[in-house]
Amino acid sequence: MAPRLAHLIVFGFGSLRAVAAACSKDGEDCSFTGCCETEDHKCFRKSEGWSACNASCAPNRIWKDGKWQDTDKKTWDCEAILPHMVAKAPECKDPKNGGEDCSESGCCAKKDSICFRKDKYHSSCNATCTPYAMWDKDRWVTTPEPVWDCTVVKPVLATYATEHKCTKPADNGIDCSNGGCCKDEKSTCFRKNKHWSSCNASCQTNMKWVDDKWVAQKEQVWDCAVVYPPAVPQVDCENPMADGDNCTESACCKDAGSVCFKKNEHWASCRKRCWTNKVWESSTVLGIGSRVVDVNGQWVEKDHQIWDCGVLKRKPLACTKDGDDCSFTGCCQTQGHKCFRKTEGWSACNASCAPNRIWQNGNWQDTDKKTWDCEAILPHMVAKAPKCKDPKQDGEDCSETGCCARKGSICFRKDKHHSSCNATCTPYAKWDEDKWVTTTDPVWNCTVVKPVVADGSKEHKCTRPADSGLDCSDSGCCKDEKSTCFRKNEHWSSCNASCQTNMKWVDDKWVAQKEQVWDCAVVYPPAVPKVDCENPVADGANCIESGCCIEKGSVCFKKNDHFASCSKRCWTNKVWEGSGTAGKWVEKDHQIWDCGVIQPKPTPNPQRLYEISEAMNVADQEASQPWDGSRPWLAALVLGIVAGGSVAAFRSSGRPQLVQESSDLE
Repeated sequence: MAPRLAHLIVFGFGSLRAVAAACSKDGEDCSFTGCCETEDHKCFRKSEGWSACNASCAPNRIWKDGKWQDTDKKTWDCEAILPHMVAKAPECKDPKNGGEDCSESGCCAKKDSICFRKDKYHSSCNATCTPYAMWDKDRWVTTPEPVWDCTVVKPVLATYATEHKCTKPADNGIDCSNGGCCKDEKSTCFRKNKHWSSCNASCQTNMKWVDDKWVAQKEQVWDCAVVYPPAVPQVDCENPMADGDNCTESACCKDAGSVCFKKNEHWASCRKRCWTNKVWESSTVLGIGSRVVDVNGQWVEKDHQIWDCGVLKRKPLACTKDGDDCSFTGCCQTQGHKCFRKTEGWSACNASCAPNRIWQNGNWQDTDKKTWDCEAILPHMVAKAPKCKDPKQDGEDCSETGCCARKGSICFRKDKHHSSCNATCTPYAKWDEDKWVTTTDPVWNCTVVKPVVADGSKEHKCTRPADSGLDCSDSGCCKDEKSTCFRKNEHWSSCNASCQTNMKWVDDKWVAQKEQVWDCAVVYPPAVPKVDCENPVADGANCIESGCCIEKGSVCFKKNDHFASCSKRCWTNKVWEGSGTAGKWVEKDHQIWDCGVIQPKPTPNPQRLYEISEAMNVADQEASQPWDGSRPWLAALVLGIVAGGSVAAFRSSGRPQLVQESSDLE
């Protein structure tokens, strides 16, 4: 079985990005992975400097003579450590290569490098720093006198990057490995080694605390990597429960940062953290409606295990039932089913797809007429709106940026003096006290103010631009640079210079209507993921072993049990005829390709990997921003890790109206 993966964050290194790392083996410290290779084992904290993978955890047990033995002394803390609790460094500004001066930004491009100060004139990116060392021609040589200062230049964050919220600040001199932040605003959490990090004003690799003072050493003592606060995920899921409520059925929690922890087969609860040996003891309960609320309870520590502390997998939104349209999800609830396109306006979940089949009298029947397009629908091709500038609340003037803070709202122009964020717009409507009333004369212009993209945010690359007037649902972009892809409805989007909700094309001209005709949401280009993985192959080559493709945007599609090929798209009924570049895809009237996706095998230390922890389904921040309620996670679906849904369903024909949904879309 392939090793499981978690997010191991390399603190302070180079580009300051999270990288994927193998989960920890039994007996190894799992403090920096929160993930275990052994199936059903969990990472439990023993002490502040050590965590280990075990099936269970009791505080008074020790491993002795090859087995667990009960004692009278508490040895284990027994808190469950999860991947999302591991800190992630934000992206830093202007990264430098080795040898270049990094004094201004403190940012290094190479993984594992840190910006160390040599003197007041120069700083450089290196993996380590020893004062008594000098670069001579092609190697480091030891010197009798100190050459390097070895103080770390703290990285300057990129303008669009933010650290996660500090929830557990530490005092100076206290271990800050878990919180990644300090009570003293002038201090930074620096890493000494894998067992200890400390809040200090600065960090010099060769300094050691001796007799209440820092004493310079000739060897390196501190790693000096910057430790950042961990992520606190918030996930859209079905039937969210409040903290303390039983989440066994939905595994979904209302509060940001809460996780559904298992107690036993009959009970699980939403909480921020979980200790196997703590129980909630009540003193006062109140009945509020149909719910009992505990107002004076507290967690009490016991000397035996009470909670399992396993994480129940969330049931993701959006996976489509058989028979429903999966155009806007690309995900199927039925295991093994995939989302196949029937027409531009409809896709459905089935185990297979043949173009000439129809569903009739309760079963599939062959016909002489093509009914299905049979392209496999991939969620990573669903468009995602970039982060927009200065989002406004509903009712506020959004004329300058066209950006709305509330999900589902669009910035509509009322007149030349005012624009406002609303879910819809009808010219013959007026807000009167607390409701919309119909008017005899038009009040609103209803033209959309196109969102201004925030600095540092960008749209995905346009790969299939559409002509003006043609459907741009798939591409989200236009050949005419002055045109924008606006959505009319779930079946049609079009490239136009502007969009007014009440306009209708009649007899070769736009005619104003009293009712809303266009949705006018801006459709953006879809994401094209790139995954670093083992043994990548070129498009057309057999990728069944590695599932890994060289070309950006290509996916390893299964043909049969012996062959799979890297391609941007997949139709079940098309076959490549001819040799090399002289060949072409030819459509047939029967199924040839399975079009399931072979999951890539990630490299041990990739520079970039869109993936989520299997234990937590917590996506990278880069790909886990809020989506419209009917869309699955981009990152989860790239590797097909979707709890409760099909891992092989992918892509959408109509594109969702992900327009300025919220201020933290990216």
